[in-house]
Amino acid sequence: MWSIYLLTLIYSYFNLISISSSTNLSEGDTLHTESISVIQVLAKDPNFSTTIKFFQKSRLIPYINRQVNLTLFTLDNKGWKNELGKDTYQSILEEPEVDIEYELGLEEEHFEAEDTKELQVPVFGNWTIPQMQSIVKYMLFQQRFTKEELLKAAKNPIQVQSYMNFNSSLGLNRGQFVTISGSTSSIPWSPDNVYIGDSKLLNGDIVADNGIIHVLEKTIYPPSHILDVLEEIHNKDVVKISKILDLIKSTSTFESDLKAPKPHTLFVFQDDQLKNFFKPVELSYLEHSEALKDRSDFLAANLINLKGQIPLYTFELNHTQQLKLPAWNGQTLVIERNNKEDKWLLNGIHIKVKNYFASNGVIHVLDGVNTSENLEFDGFKYMIGLGASKFGSIMKAKSLINYVMDPITQHTILVTPDSAINTLDLPPPDSEDLIGLMKYHVVLGNHSSDTLKTTPLVNTVILERALNGTNQKIKVTTNSNSDSITFNNQATMIKEEVTFGKATFITISNLLTAPVDVLSLISRDSSLSSFSQLLRASDMENELKGLSAITLFAPTNDAFSADGQQLLMDYLLLESSKPILKQFIQYCIGRVPFYTPNLKDSKPALLETFMGGESLTLSINSEQDIILQVRAGVEHYDITPEISESDIFIKSGVVHKTNSLLPPDTVNTKITLRRLLSGSKTTIFQNLLETAGMSKLLDESNNYPRTVIVPSDEAWSNVNLTRLNEDKLFLKMILYLHFLNDPAPPRLDSLSKTTLISTMSYALSALQIVFSPHTTHTGPPDSEKVLKNVVLRTSQAPSLLFNWYAHIYKSGQASDGSLVIIDSAIYLDYFPGPGLSWYTILLITVLGLSVIAGGIFAYVKWYKPRQMGYEPISD
Repeated sequence: MWSIYLLTLIYSYFNLISISSSTNLSEGDTLHTESISVIQVLAKDPNFSTTIKFFQKSRLIPYINRQVNLTLFTLDNKGWKNELGKDTYQSILEEPEVDIEYELGLEEEHFEAEDTKELQVPVFGNWTIPQMQSIVKYMLFQQRFTKEELLKAAKNPIQVQSYMNFNSSLGLNRGQFVTISGSTSSIPWSPDNVYIGDSKLLNGDIVADNGIIHVLEKTIYPPSHILDVLEEIHNKDVVKISKILDLIKSTSTFESDLKAPKPHTLFVFQDDQLKNFFKPVELSYLEHSEALKDRSDFLAANLINLKGQIPLYTFELNHTQQLKLPAWNGQTLVIERNNKEDKWLLNGIHIKVKNYFASNGVIHVLDGVNTSENLEFDGFKYMIGLGASKFGSIMKAKSLINYVMDPITQHTILVTPDSAINTLDLPPPDSEDLIGLMKYHVVLGNHSSDTLKTTPLVNTVILERALNGTNQKIKVTTNSNSDSITFNNQATMIKEEVTFGKATFITISNLLTAPVDVLSLISRDSSLSSFSQLLRASDMENELKGLSAITLFAPTNDAFSADGQQLLMDYLLLESSKPILKQFIQYCIGRVPFYTPNLKDSKPALLETFMGGESLTLSINSEQDIILQVRAGVEHYDITPEISESDIFIKSGVVHKTNSLLPPDTVNTKITLRRLLSGSKTTIFQNLLETAGMSKLLDESNNYPRTVIVPSDEAWSNVNLTRLNEDKLFLKMILYLHFLNDPAPPRLDSLSKTTLISTMSYALSALQIVFSPHTTHTGPPDSEKVLKNVVLRTSQAPSLLFNWYAHIYKSGQASDGSLVIIDSAIYLDYFPGPGLSWYTILLITVLGLSVIAGGIFAYVKWYKPRQMGYEPISD
């Protein structure tokens, strides 16, 4: 078959010779010039003075004079002025004239080494000597064409060899081709137009002894290197080939081969064809650095390997029906003609745009994609195409790639892009933790984005011993507003799923955290530090770690620091409270894993805890919050904790964070005012209650729920406690002032309450306690421990209003709703200091008021009338 192609070329060569002889000087009636060379003809016409200077500076006048039977295309002075610009053109005109036979040096092939630098300097506009020589040779045809013949050729475009590139770049003794046609890529065909390349023919038939001259509108430039031609094709928007161009540029070995000065025949594809042939993930894989071998093979399948012979031009195959030629990757390329549709095909694919000339070959654009027989995709390559090459490499290194390649069992792989993995500290390469992490991203079954929206829990391939041999799970959440899909509230689906074989790949924004044991989770989570402290104090850590298939409801730090809860934490940490603390923790542990997606709107779920006989009820309220009913029937202390963060998976089950504490009823009945105070630093206040015989107020609360505002031990630092203990009546009054008749709500918002001082029937018997958000007042410095301010004021004597400011540090609520508040001040601290009792002050006050009243009476009845001139009637 190759021999048939060579015979065709020989036929074409002799055909060209016959055309050339038909245009001999003796046969054309239009040839009227003398028997002189084309250079001499041009030199006699002042309209070509710039052309002569161009030829002189190119150093090719002797070369042109040696050629016979040629066609020379050039510009007249007007054309050069447009080509060069007015200023450059004028400067060239002003250069001194030289004799046309003056050669300005030797020809191109005889330049010596010392001339190298000279060749790099522009001598005609911006052109160097080598550039000018390429242009001159490209505008010289190897056969003679009259204008009539050019018009005839333009009706059915032909390609003609120029004198350019008689070297190995296009095969031995072969020149670069130029197309003669009646149109260009941007100008439609017209019967009166002739285009040489992309330049319009203006005038012609200037005949000389060794050839014929035609005038063009502009210079025709020789083809660039094959890579540059690809850029030109793309930039001119003739066909969109940016994708194949990017593939070539990213394949250094192939790009280097294309730069070699040898005849290439390259087939390329339009962007749309590549996108239609390959899936986006496959095309993305081919663009990846790790696909170098496959990419090189794919490109090599579209480059003909003729071992330096000649490029494959379709116009030289007119008498050939089929050729079988080797590609660079070794596979066979079949080139054949479809006579019925007048098309050339490569492996059955239509060659849509033919013969883009390059200085070292030719380019053809296919109307489809010719792929390599060696290119095969698999699941691992798909992960690379998804930008998850590191994820795939880890799967491969840990022998987990079988989940991707499994031809029978369906799996969904949650892959993470390299950009996310780069920011993470992964477990050590040889650790079991790394294997567990990667397996946690392999889900059983084939899941699309549509099925995930209706599947809130999916099973991974991990069979967890601590879950009694059941599968570890992942929670799937769909955002109703954005329609985005989130996994374990940690990562979001960021690309559409793709499928290869039995594997489905879903790209997520981050690696999921693999389940760890329950103690590791609690210790790592800073929001559970208070619960962790209680767990250590209970000595139940090993017991909790040993449990299987559980649900843990873990109160957050906010739950322990909420109004009414801080003192419970202190009480539970006492050594004496350990039995109650254990019950508290046991009540937080369910006996089976309970996943919130299994909770239905209209059907509460009952979960048995490890505290015998006690259960938790879970339900969904009208705001779609998940709540727990942990106690009922206690008038002042019915609470409904909410799950603030749900479904945190651990090896032995699941953890839900709650925003409130969960003391069971059996623990709740044991939380009294006295017990709450036992865990606080309020020893002085409790001792004063004993001294005043008022301790029963801490025990009567079951029948009379009340609020106790307890000064901290620091608040008593400036009080003479010895003298206070001696004045029992004054002591009682102060202590009564710290008891409110009614329980305050756990959330200490602004309110007013009457104190128990009314039992003593004094003038200041009705006082108000006002809670307000923390602001700056005279008193202890502000600190992070300050929760609220409290203001004490009289309510029955607003004209004699007294304010006492205090800061609240902690509070705690007892089982019956009674509230203990630890503050920073002692109320009624304006009473006299050492030496004066309260009744002495009262007596002094009464006497003082009597003196003032007597003075006012004397002034009104005696002094003022005399001042006005009145005299008494009698003494």
